[in-house]
Amino acid sequence: MSKPLLRLGSSGEDVLEVERILIDQGYGFGELIDDGDFDEFLEDCVTYFQMTHVKEDGEALDVDGVVGNDTWWALYNHSGAPQRNYYEPYIPQGIGGNREVILKLALAEHGIGVKEEPNGSNWGDGVIKYGGQPGWAWCCLFASWVIKHAMTGYPLGKRFASCYRNWQAANEAGFTKRGNPIPGDQFIMLYTNSKGHLNGKGHTGFVLAVSEDGEWINTIEGNAGNRVKVGKRPTSQIYGYIDWYGRMNEDLPVDWKRGLVGASSTAADTTR
Repeated sequence: MSKPLLRLGSSGEDVLEVERILIDQGYGFGELIDDGDFDEFLEDCVTYFQMTHVKEDGEALDVDGVVGNDTWWALYNHSGAPQRNYYEPYIPQGIGGNREVILKLALAEHGIGVKEEPNGSNWGDGVIKYGGQPGWAWCCLFASWVIKHAMTGYPLGKRFASCYRNWQAANEAGFTKRGNPIPGDQFIMLYTNSKGHLNGKGHTGFVLAVSEDGEWINTIEGNAGNRVKVGKRPTSQIYGYIDWYGRMNEDLPVDWKRGLVGASSTAADTTR
């Protein structure tokens, strides 16, 4: 795909095309306009899009707010089969207790194929049960729903629709850590604007598996490519993790098995 590199300060017809694709997919919460100017608000929208979509090879997009070849491909292939992953998920050996319950419930939602109807609506029969309203990003609502049903209540007394507020509340309560992911942890991605400041937006889901070297994780996340999806992300993209279990007097898993899940042969049949 031969398209120009676009970033903060770019302008013209190609920027206009990016804006219209994102608007059509519900990004910008009704505030994004198609004026052909790559401003900070469009940079925020691009960054959020990158958090929730993959490249042509199925790997996570770089989250940098810059529209290069990989992001162009994802913009043109923002939902449906190109954004699916054909991982064969399993819960690693040695993971039990509430961690296992959470992963089983999240994987069940993935197994029944929860997705937005129509694509880009942030809504639909499968998504309604997580709460919120039409047009709301629902990754955090999905995580809250899973936690509530797995642990028979919200650990902090309420659900969250905002990843940023979810992180703040969990951090104040002593549930957070910045490294050492363990399956069953909730991962939090918070992104910054061009000035390096947290802008209050982000993405979240659950850690399913961790690579031997700790540099990659498999995830189960909602609102990813318009569906509940099992994915793969570098830990360098993750702001931090919420460990709901230690404060619940649940023992830390011992000798749990590291290693990422694999993809089924159907992956060869996709457009990737």
